[in-house]
Amino acid sequence: MDRTPRNVHAEFESFYTASFSRLVGQLALVTGDLHEAEDLGQEAFARERLEELADGYARAAAAPDPAALRQRRRRRRRRTAAGLVLLVVAVAAVVFAVGRARPPSAPPVGSSQVLTRPQEGYRLQIPPGWQATSQLGQIKLQASGGSISVGLRTGVSLDPRLTTAADRAAAVLPGVEGFLRVERGFGRVSYGTRPDGRPFLHAEETLPGHGTVLSAVAATYMIAWPYHCAPATPCPALTRLRVLEFYVAGEVSAWPRARAAVEQMVRTVQPIGNAVDGSARAHPACRTGRNGDLASPYPQVGTGPDTNAVRFTLGAVSWRVIPCHVHTRVSVEIQQVWHVQNDPKTEARTHVATHDISRPAPVRGNGAGVLLDGDLPEGGADRTGALTATWEWSNWCATKARRIDGYQVVDSSIEVWLLHDGHRVELVERGRLPRCVNPAAPSVLRIMD
Repeated sequence: MDRTPRNVHAEFESFYTASFSRLVGQLALVTGDLHEAEDLGQEAFARERLEELADGYARAAAAPDPAALRQRRRRRRRRTAAGLVLLVVAVAAVVFAVGRARPPSAPPVGSSQVLTRPQEGYRLQIPPGWQATSQLGQIKLQASGGSISVGLRTGVSLDPRLTTAADRAAAVLPGVEGFLRVERGFGRVSYGTRPDGRPFLHAEETLPGHGTVLSAVAATYMIAWPYHCAPATPCPALTRLRVLEFYVAGEVSAWPRARAAVEQMVRTVQPIGNAVDGSARAHPACRTGRNGDLASPYPQVGTGPDTNAVRFTLGAVSWRVIPCHVHTRVSVEIQQVWHVQNDPKTEARTHVATHDISRPAPVRGNGAGVLLDGDLPEGGADRTGALTATWEWSNWCATKARRIDGYQVVDSSIEVWLLHDGHRVELVERGRLPRCVNPAAPSVLRIMD
């Protein structure tokens, strides 16, 4: 296969999809912050992607020797895989070193060692000697000595022992930037049942040490914790997939001493409010941005009734199944992207053969938005748990440019972005275009009624 830019993009996407979720899952357990884990994971892939794309553009006009191509690809895959392992270990070392060097700076939460979280639907007796803090809306428990930390959060699970097949099939799952916001088991997995009959999953894995870095343990306990809507209120299937998760990160040597306390909390944490009967009905404003409450449901992209237009159904969903009120302007932005050849002086100075030029596409109504206002996770009338709107894009007749801003164009593409309050949150589509119906008429993006 020739190393054309399109093939390079497809090749990297395949590798990224196969590896990214695994890496982020490990980093999330080590850092205790899913958003930070995503940033670190994407950084690990960034250098690889730049090298892949530069290699592809430089060879776009020539077919390389197949044997040499396969050898380069194998070397690159081995190098990246090794880098991912070292990244996990390095992050673990930093987290544990910081934990030993100084105590958490966030203020303690709860009183009399009892932690009550109405939005997540639980009340927890904190073990003696442990400290609970709240950081960016997430609860952190720290064992005495600081070598083991435990985070608490709600999420959703597709595990067949914790959820039903009907609910999994009916749920609209939240995702953003290609990473599914679903907690899964990893490593060694086992199951149990709490005294109240709620099933739980236990997964555990040891991350190897490297040099002076100590071996680390990563473990998770997920308890079936369905969300109950207010009485007589329809509940989407997503709410029945909710789990309460205890995620553990720390030094392997400290884990045997802390395990008993963690498993005691798993057995005795008490469901309250929306985890019992929906009596806790408060819906404070949804938090946005990093560590926020909102994600975009998987975008529905398809053709319009006449097959000439492209439609996008997009919106917002509570990815941790936490009750909140959304008041957000959601809009769609269509961008033209040209991959262009650098001039010889720039390439000699930067060692980069190409760069991108991106501009809003000449589409009437580009950036059109709608205000989403309502309660989550209940969502709209369609019972998906999401608040959504639909856009239709029609009549794209633009011709491919050979040069842009004086640069020779190597390849070009169209990107469709979802925005929340003017900030990009997800790349919705790349490559699917409406048909050209009338070259004399403008291309139009409109919000459907």
